[in-house]
Amino acid sequence: KVLLANNNNNNNNKRYETVYSFGHRHTELLANFLQIHTTISTTPLEISPEHMVLLEDGRAVPASGIQVGDLLQTLDTPAKQQRVTKISTVSRKGVYAPFTASGTIVVNDGVVASTFVAFDDVSSDLMIGGTALPVSYQWLALAFEAPHRFVCRYAWTVCQSETYDTNSGISSWVYLPLRASQYLVQQHAIIQYVLFPLLVLGLSILYALEQILVLTTTTTWLQLLLLLVVVMGYPRRLRKHS
Repeated sequence: KVLLANNNNNNNNKRYETVYSFGHRHTELLANFLQIHTTISTTPLEISPEHMVLLEDGRAVPASGIQVGDLLQTLDTPAKQQRVTKISTVSRKGVYAPFTASGTIVVNDGVVASTFVAFDDVSSDLMIGGTALPVSYQWLALAFEAPHRFVCRYAWTVCQSETYDTNSGISSWVYLPLRASQYLVQQHAIIQYVLFPLLVLGLSILYALEQILVLTTTTTWLQLLLLLVVVMGYPRRLRKHS
């Protein structure tokens, strides 16, 4: 388990949440990371450039968009503020991106980071044709993970046997949709304007269903039906590419 970002500033009664999966896990992969130094942290935060960090205003932005002087959100905000003082780069062996139900994780002396990546180098919101839409990458990723979270909640053995691409280390749940999304953002703006609204609508439905089912205290036929569809179809197609 990891420290929950939303702890209501109560240091005497910290709450934790389960890491239900990894979006990225590879022990031997060599990768470049940003080292983000702050006024309070004793050691710099090391994070991939596309991975998101939460600013003081609540926006989740890619680490590559962080600048010296930015204020990062912390577990104790607004009592404590982490101001970025220096940014450098470093190469490390091993990449890990834990997934939590909240989509956030507390690291390095209380800094709040996202468990997801963005498709833009700077913006926190979906970009089409140079225009930022009112849909954040954080929400898109959180909604996309709804079926995955649901399965891990009610069929943990499925997630325990989860596989990862041998070359990239990307989860079998994430591999194909991630590649498809990366391909889509490279297409002409007109194509994106047509397809992304459909994607957002679909993700909204999935996310809403997950929230409704999670709030239900007893297992219903609808939960069983949704679980059966996800377990039998979605992961099986993805595992072929791992």
